Amino acid sequence: MLMSMTGYGSGSLEAEGIRVRIDLRCLNSRYQDFQLQLPHSLLAIEVELRKRLSQEIHRGKLGLALDLQILGSPNSRYEFNEALAMRQIEALEAFAEKLGRRRLIEISEIIHLPGVFSETMPAELDQERLLPLVFDCLDIAVENLQLMRAREGEKLSQDISLRLEHVLDLRQQMTESLAFANDALFAKLDGRISAAFEKYSVELDAERLYQEVALLVDKRDISEELTRIKSHVEAMTQICDSDEAEGKRLDFLCQELMREANTICSKSGDLAILNNALELKTEIEKIREQVQNIE
Repeated sequence: MLMSMTGYGSGSLEAEGIRVRIDLRCLNSRYQDFQLQLPHSLLAIEVELRKRLSQEIHRGKLGLALDLQILGSPNSRYEFNEALAMRQIEALEAFAEKLGRRRLIEISEIIHLPGVFSETMPAELDQERLLPLVFDCLDIAVENLQLMRAREGEKLSQDISLRLEHVLDLRQQMTESLAFANDALFAKLDGRISAAFEKYSVELDAERLYQEVALLVDKRDISEELTRIKSHVEAMTQICDSDEAEGKRLDFLCQELMREANTICSKSGDLAILNNALELKTEIEKIREQVQNIE
């Protein structure tokens, strides 16, 4: 089953006066990109969190926000980082003055400045109590995220499969047109060359004529391209039915399909085949748009 790169999942647990909530948001990205927002007291486990996430999320831009609350603890307290607050206020006032807008910052606005006002864990809260709760909460959030990504991936897989069937239909139409197109091209070239030889009273070597005409027809032949299109579609269909993260391989196969379609457009002079090839390019582009969302 294909997995979409986009999704959302959250988890929340509460035990022994501690409440942990984790929110995960995943967006499209060519690479694996994790951005974690953690309380200062949990920065030490960032590496472990990234390790666990990388086992589940292979590609995409993932944002993790972890909220930690100490419920009713008499020893919990809030810290105000005055030095950081002053630096941010000075920077904001300097920017306001540069814009010609003199404005004093209210106290109620200061507490919303990043990192200025935070709740600290009580000293008696040790990591042995906290970390299992955090990791269990992470498992819940990841499971919910994966469920949503799987649902989206199923929709993408169905859409891609339908479009691949259309690609095969267009390929079949071009295959049926190819035999008539080659015969028509052969007759057309044969007639033109024979007429030219007759016009200038040049002796015609029939065997050599047929050889040259056959070479010209062969250069316009698209049988190999049609065979490769079928092969690429079969490979993409197998990927859609697999459980592996194959978004990059699907994207590569889309590029190969587009290359074959472009070659057909440049080689064939048959109007029916050209129309099919142009429609094929449009369909491949739509498939590739969907593939960009796959892990």
